Amino acid sequence: MFPETLLMRLSVAHAFGHVGLPAGRFSRTAERDTEKIAALRALQRLFADQHFPAAAHPAELLWQRDALGKPAIDWQGGLADWAASRQLCARHLHVSNTHDGPLHLVLAAYEPGLLGVGVDLVYLPRLRRPGKDADYLRRLATRFMSVQEWQAFTAASHGEDEEALRVRVAAHFSLMEAASKALGTGLRLAMRGARPLALPPRALGVSRLRPEVRLLLGPEAEARRQALRGGECAGDWAVCGEYLISAVVLWRSRE
Repeated sequence: MFPETLLMRLSVAHAFGHVGLPAGRFSRTAERDTEKIAALRALQRLFADQHFPAAAHPAELLWQRDALGKPAIDWQGGLADWAASRQLCARHLHVSNTHDGPLHLVLAAYEPGLLGVGVDLVYLPRLRRPGKDADYLRRLATRFMSVQEWQAFTAASHGEDEEALRVRVAAHFSLMEAASKALGTGLRLAMRGARPLALPPRALGVSRLRPEVRLLLGPEAEARRQALRGGECAGDWAVCGEYLISAVVLWRSRE
């Protein structure tokens, strides 16, 4: 069971909202509907101390996406009136969404000093299916890790049992996905449509998972961060029931 409230060590006020997905394939319209419901639930928690309107409706959230697919939300109708009364500006509201297994999740954060946020889910039962043993997990890791990340991964995972290794691989992959979203590009993966600015998997990585996450930005990701005038890029992760969730925030440069 995914917790109703989940806070991660992100140094910014944030909240999650989630919606269970129907079994089997579902339409793009149904996906948009669950996206809006999850976002509304995240905003209800994020702005609880601002008396977020109890009667707010998902239709009052206007979802927008840039050319790379990065989402943003503007408020409409009664939500726009509420936001104006509290001097809340939509451009300081950052959202990211993800779905895997029977769950759609939205992360929301409000902070003028942020450039972007990213969230990612891994449904762990998929990595427990027959054939997905330790050898498979290591082969999977080599497909997306840089040499530097692989060296850190193998050193940290030495002596771990299969389940611990499974969680470690999932955390590395999930943080990579979340970081690409925080940078506003997404990943350049074979099964997706190619986007010129999308980052290759090996451009993003992790050198340490515990006690706190230490991200690795390769030359392409670092160039993207600098082009955005970005500052610190920080992340966290947690296992919540059958899910591993990762979140990354990108702060504005203070220079």
